[in-house]
Amino acid sequence: MINIQYLHSHHLDGICQAWKDAAKVLVEKKTTTKKYAYTQKYADGTSQTFLYDTLKDKIYGSCELILEGLIPDDTFFDTNFEVSCGLLKEELDFVFTDIWTYVGKDWSQVKEDADRCDNNKKDTCLYFYVYNALKEPFEELYKYMQELMQDMVFTELNIRTCPYCNRQYTFTLKPNKKGEPHTSPEFDHFYPKSLYPTLAISFYNLVPSCHCCNHGKGQKRLHINPYEKGFQGDFCIVNKDGYRLNIKEVLDIKDEKDIYVGYNGTLDEREDVRILGLDQLYTMHSDYIQEIIDNVNDYNEASANGLIDSFQGIYNTPQQIYDFVWGRHLELAEQELRPLSKFTKDILEQVGVKR
Repeated sequence: MINIQYLHSHHLDGICQAWKDAAKVLVEKKTTTKKYAYTQKYADGTSQTFLYDTLKDKIYGSCELILEGLIPDDTFFDTNFEVSCGLLKEELDFVFTDIWTYVGKDWSQVKEDADRCDNNKKDTCLYFYVYNALKEPFEELYKYMQELMQDMVFTELNIRTCPYCNRQYTFTLKPNKKGEPHTSPEFDHFYPKSLYPTLAISFYNLVPSCHCCNHGKGQKRLHINPYEKGFQGDFCIVNKDGYRLNIKEVLDIKDEKDIYVGYNGTLDEREDVRILGLDQLYTMHSDYIQEIIDNVNDYNEASANGLIDSFQGIYNTPQQIYDFVWGRHLELAEQELRPLSKFTKDILEQVGVKR
C-alpha cells in the first residue's frame, strides 16, 4: 500500500476544497426545470410520489419515509418511532448543518465519525434502522457527486497506480466528444457506504483504486488508509510453508512454480494483505520475480563496473546502473509512479541489492 498523503499533500487540499464547494452547491441549489422526486412503495402495492425543491430536502424527506417503512409494526417500535425520527434528524443535521465542511473532514476526523457511527449502533437498536434509512439517499447523493466531480478529482490528483496494490495503472482518459473512449480509476469507500452511509461523500473516505482492489475489498474493513500512511513492512519470497528464504535460497530458485510471496509487517498490515489478496496476486507475478532472480545472478558488482567502463559518459555511477537494470521509481517518494515498484524494491533488498 502506497501513502497518498505523503506523495500528494501539496495539492490534496485544493482538490478537497473543489469537492466541498461542489457538494454545497449540489445539495442546496433549487431545481429549475423539475423537482427532485421520491416514490414510496407500500406493502399493499400502492405507491406515492413526493416532490422536493432541493436535494437536501429530498434526503431529509425520503429518509423519514424509508425509516417509516423499516420500523416493524408492533407496540415497542410504534412507541419508539418518534424517538427513531429524532435520531434520524440529529444524524442528518450533523451532516447538513455544514455539508461543505463535513465532506472535507481530514482522515483523522473521518475515522472519528466512523467510530461515532459504531458507538451509535451499540447505544440503541433503533440506530440500526436509522442507518439503514440513510443508505439509499446517500447512495444517490454520492452518485450525483461522482458524476459531477470524479473525472476532475482523478485527473487533478494524478495518482498513476492503485495505492492499495501498486499493481495496475490508474490513468484517467476523458473523451473530448461523444463516442470517444473513457476510462478512470474507481472510488473505493474505505469505510463502506453500506455500513457508514453518511461517509459516502467524505473526500478522505474515497480512495482512488483499481477495479480489482475495489471489488475484492467489497464491504470489508481495512486497517491502513493510504491517506494516512502506507505499508511499513515488506513483501518477500517464501517457501510453500510461508517461511522467508535467505539470499542463497532465493537465487537458487530455477522454476517459477517454486515461487511464493509472503509479507513481513504488523498484524494490521498482514490482515490488510490478506483482505486484498496481495500475497496471492503477487505470487501470480512469478515470471516477473524469476526475471529479477535471473538479473541478480547476471548483474553483479563486476558486471556493473564493466558497464561503467564500457559506456563512459552514459553510465558513470553504480546508482545509474541500478536504474538501468531495475528501473526507476523504486524509492519511497516515487513508488506510486510505476506498477510493482514497492514490491520490486522489497524483493531486491531481500537478495541484498540496494541502490
